[in-house]
Amino acid sequence: MPAPGTNPGAPRREAAPNQAPARREAASARRQAVRGERAPRSLRRFLRETRGATGYAAAAVAIMFVGGTALIGDHLWMIGKRDVLQSAADAAAIAATFALRRRPGSESEAEVEAALQPLAERYARFNVLGNTAGEIEPEDIEVTLDVDRSAGTVGVSVNADIVDTLFAKLLYGYEGPGAITTRAGAQRDTTRTEVVLAMDVTSSMTQRLAGGSARSSGEPSRMALVRQAANSLVDVLDPGDEESLIAVGVVPWHINVRLNETMRAAWEREGWAAYPDSKTYPRPYSIYPDYPPAETWSLPPKPEDWKGCLDQRSLEGSRPPGLTAALPSDAPFTMAFFPVTQSTSYQCRDISADSFPGRFYQSCYHGPTFTEMSTPCPGTSCSQYRRTAQYACRDGSFPFAPILPLTRDMDEVRDAIGALAAVGPATYSTMGLIWGRRLLTHTWREVWGGDVHPVDPDDEASLGVRKAIVLLTDGEDNYDDFVGAADDRGAACTAAKDAGIEIFVVTAMDPGGIGTRLSDGLTECSSQSDHPDRTYVFLNNATEEDLEEAFRRIAVQLLVVRRTH
Repeated sequence: MPAPGTNPGAPRREAAPNQAPARREAASARRQAVRGERAPRSLRRFLRETRGATGYAAAAVAIMFVGGTALIGDHLWMIGKRDVLQSAADAAAIAATFALRRRPGSESEAEVEAALQPLAERYARFNVLGNTAGEIEPEDIEVTLDVDRSAGTVGVSVNADIVDTLFAKLLYGYEGPGAITTRAGAQRDTTRTEVVLAMDVTSSMTQRLAGGSARSSGEPSRMALVRQAANSLVDVLDPGDEESLIAVGVVPWHINVRLNETMRAAWEREGWAAYPDSKTYPRPYSIYPDYPPAETWSLPPKPEDWKGCLDQRSLEGSRPPGLTAALPSDAPFTMAFFPVTQSTSYQCRDISADSFPGRFYQSCYHGPTFTEMSTPCPGTSCSQYRRTAQYACRDGSFPFAPILPLTRDMDEVRDAIGALAAVGPATYSTMGLIWGRRLLTHTWREVWGGDVHPVDPDDEASLGVRKAIVLLTDGEDNYDDFVGAADDRGAACTAAKDAGIEIFVVTAMDPGGIGTRLSDGLTECSSQSDHPDRTYVFLNNATEEDLEEAFRRIAVQLLVVRRTH
């Protein structure tokens, strides 16, 4: 990697090919002139002033002693210079191997090598120049690549004339070996890696990155930018073969999550998801103070086919939503037919018959005031909205995308990312975290129908597996305000990290709008304190490029690159 105080991005001077030999000779002459000044003055004085046989004998012994010492010094000098060159080759090989993962599959071999060559040259040249004290010019360092895309390896050879002898030329006229070449190689290791993208799909994701309407401004929405950025992560991780040990899953979330058609049929058949007999609404009204703080209603028979959305396991007893990784066969989930949103109850109040002395707001699913739009009421200021069953679990133009279990098929992952749409009524990141953990828990493999993933971290073939959740959100959780629950995000993060899962956090919003509560909460949620040498928190995403770079950096950190030679 670049030596301290150097600049890998600095421009380099190009020299005409026919000038290189002359420049090398001039550089060698300069080095010899500098080194000549280092010759011990005492030795020259001793040889000049010595007289007689005794003096000559003494001089011969002295020359032999000094010459032997000089040769040892030369040897150590050359080893040091070779080490400098080897470090440069290592840095260039590792940097190029990381960059290889970012190249799109559509590029030809020549295009890939052309893209990696300047990067390898920067790392090699500036590592050499930073450790040779101006003894060599940048253009005298030659870098050659050997790229194998199918194996994911990059070999680098670095050649430079930096090993002129220190003393031997002065004493014996020995010129030294001149230019030498060192070689290094690097490849992505075969460590298993499982990653879940837990993606916020609330309605605020329709805004532009800086806030405000994306449609009226003509700028891309946060959702569009996130889809693009998430694909850049997949591009880096994609090994391009079916035998990959990397698997990626996707969990779109708002106040609940959704199963695809195949999974929902299996869950309903196995009894892993059940239609509820009743439901409690913690805050059925807003503003007006005299109504009860909670309402529990018996629900009618299932009114229509289930669309696959899952509610919390329970809203009874202690706080929701059940953060355990218990299997659905042990603790069934609730089908989300009449979910809790802001100021919601199942039964609509008959506002045509009641008088309201104050402000009143309610969303509801059934009752005498059936209306699709806001209905005025006799009170000072009140409104009521009729919700349809399975609200925020819709199909059509903007469907709520289902969970994608872990897969090694990166085309499947790209399709799942492309299906993300902003549809949710509220932000509840806990849902993304707990379902991300369930996708990564090996005891759930049968639930997801996987043959390999999620792997058992204690299995001998999977030792060292890395499991990670990338949590993407565009704001502070607000669903807890609607249901009266505590902020469960912290507990969900702790449970995931205790299970050996790394957590990266990314925001898709103007950094100036991120308050202390959200910043501190997401930082604490992440794995930053457990691994201070890595970067797990990405909140400064003011531009499209920042957001893409955040996902790329996460992918690069998930890859394991090692030297091969």
